[in-house]
Parts: sequence; C-alpha cells; structure tokens
Amino acid sequence: CSTRAVTVSKDKTLKLWNLAVRYEAGEDPKVLASVDLSDECGAGRMPTRVALSAAGVAAVMIGNSLIFYKLSHGLAGTSVKLERIDAPHGSSAAVKWLAWSPTPHAIDGDAVEVLATAGSDKRVSLW
Repeated sequence: CSTRAVTVSKDKTLKLWNLAVRYEAGEDPKVLASVDLSDECGAGRMPTRVALSAAGVAAVMIGNSLIFYKLSHGLAGTSVKLERIDAPHGSSAAVKWLAWSPTPHAIDGDAVEVLATAGSDKRVSLW
C-alpha cells in the first residue's frame, strides 16, 4: 500500500501528498511537493490526468501534451521537468487514461518503469 498520492487541480498545480498520517491523532495529509503548471497550461489548457511512478516520476496530461516531472520531497519539495510529448496519440486523439506499471520491467538488462496511455483513438501506447 502506497503512502503517497499525486493530484492536479484547476489552480494549475500538481501536488505530491504524504498519506502516512495518524488520523486518530488529528493529523492531516501533508503536501511534500508542489509544482506550478501555469507555464505549461497556456490559454484554456488545464491539467486533467496524472499518474505517479514508484520512483517519484509524475506523468501529467495538460491539453494534448504528456509531461513528465521528477518529484523530490526533500526540504525544498522541488521538481525537475524531464520531457514533454505533444500529441502522444496524434493530433485528434485525447489521452483518456494513464497508469504506471506497478513494478519495473527488465528491458535490455535495465529495470525501467513503463507508463501506459489509452487514447480516444482506441490504442494503448507504452512509454
């Protein structure tokens, strides 16, 4: 069971949350990192979907762009933008679903995390 969750919202922020709290002691979930997505959103574009990998990489859909961020929840709660993929399912297809594999996969001798996206084009892509 994971003790972290990630959210995106209409205020154009991505937040990494710590869910390992003692509710019986009156604790609430705490924000470990917050990313301002305003520069990526532009006019009329909003973050709509997000998935968090076990290694702390967030995949975010903003409009028709898939953007990857490495989240760090140290003292500063920083993030690094890793990559942006425009129109991952083509210019007329929207991404309807995304999810990371629960465990890394061995590819060419390396353990890598795999993101699956499903689009309105009825195709699944692996990243």
